[in-house]
Amino acid sequence: MTLTPNPRDLHPYPVPTNEPARQRLMAALNLERRRDDPFFGHVVAMAQGIFDAPVAFISLISGDDQRFLRIEGIEMEGTPRTHSMCAYTVAARHSIVSADTHDDPRFRNHPIVAQPPHVLFSASAPVILSSGFCIGTVCAVDLVPHDPPCADQIAQLDTLAAMVARFYEVPLDPDPTDRAAIQTIERDAQEAFLALVGHELRTPLNGIVGLSHCLTPATAEDKDLVGALQSSASHLDAIIENILHFTELRSGDISLSEEETDVAALLQRVAASLETLMQARGKTLSVTVEDCAVLVVTDRAKLELALTCLLDNVLAHGGTRADVTLRVDPDDGVTVTLTDDGPGISEDRIDAIWSAFGIGADLHTRTADGMGLGLPLTRRIVELHGGSVQLDSSGAGLTALLRLPAWRVARGTCQTAG
Repeated sequence: MTLTPNPRDLHPYPVPTNEPARQRLMAALNLERRRDDPFFGHVVAMAQGIFDAPVAFISLISGDDQRFLRIEGIEMEGTPRTHSMCAYTVAARHSIVSADTHDDPRFRNHPIVAQPPHVLFSASAPVILSSGFCIGTVCAVDLVPHDPPCADQIAQLDTLAAMVARFYEVPLDPDPTDRAAIQTIERDAQEAFLALVGHELRTPLNGIVGLSHCLTPATAEDKDLVGALQSSASHLDAIIENILHFTELRSGDISLSEEETDVAALLQRVAASLETLMQARGKTLSVTVEDCAVLVVTDRAKLELALTCLLDNVLAHGGTRADVTLRVDPDDGVTVTLTDDGPGISEDRIDAIWSAFGIGADLHTRTADGMGLGLPLTRRIVELHGGSVQLDSSGAGLTALLRLPAWRVARGTCQTAG
């Protein structure tokens, strides 16, 4: 079966994991009401001077749009988010400099690089509020390549972005009601994440650990089963620690620590780690990897967590057999296809399973088991990488399609193994 991606589900840019709460916060702040303040003009002029760039701006990125709070060097009010190189900076939460966009796999095929105005240099720094929410950038661009800027230039740009963030948080007229609304959004994002960890992970983990210590194996087979149970507890505990390690609790956000990753080896390692549990539950997992000599730029630990959660879904909800196929291609990106012969998901529940990670269902009161944490967390991590996760249950069982964009493929070629 071929699963055709829905263009609305694909992300040509990385998506912050706290996007719904981030958009609520930006709406509550009403940031554009201060666009005429001279302060923003000074910031943009300084950004132009730091990089000797003809164009500089302060952007606000939310929903499908990038809006310019202030821009110098060109007359524009904004662009679609698909045409925003700054969308990458907002998701990464650190400065991104591309001295020559033609040499940058993230941007060489980007709409504003491959098409007019043909941006060839970009330097942007994230504007991060004290709450941890990133709302936009301070950016300088040019239509010709530059020499790579020095560390001092980047530090100056970061300082400008920090000044803008602090300026946003100084109200024109102090309003306790507005501040209370913003604090509620921040608190909701934190509490939703903590509730998710407590409800979905800590409670079953305590039960697993308790049961494993109460069991006394009488036979070699029993000993293997107890070992599988304890392995499950350790596995779940590792997931919890990973989440707590890389999550900014105040905003519910996640940032990436990127490196070149052998995705084929990573997938094989994840599958091997689940082999004992699969066998204990009478399930089989087959992994097919094409003859790939390709490295992919990802956050290795987070991608491993995403793949683990994806395969854990088979363990918890799938049938007796699952097949995973990995394809990596410099032109098409990374595709992981998972099929299993389980009961699948009814059409009226497809949308609901994505709501566990902080949006949709109330984490404190929901009673349906659904797909738990695994698929929503997989989707969040993959979207942060600029990819997508899709499900199809129209036939027998379930098919999941995980895709990472071609600009994340670092180098190498991939050919189908004979």
